[in-house]
Amino acid sequence: SQENESEDFKNFRYKLKELTNVTKNYFENLVRGLANGLSEVNCENELKS
Repeated sequence: SQENESEDFKNFRYKLKELTNVTKNYFENLVRGLANGLSEVNCENELKS
């Protein structure tokens, strides 16, 4: 029982760390995109001109 709880906690900690890294990368990319005027979004508008 104690061993299962320890393994469950290790799995939880690993998943939490990975999800935190994913979230960090997402927000870093979002902030970078906002700082650059969201050029990724504006590309379509430039093609129509």
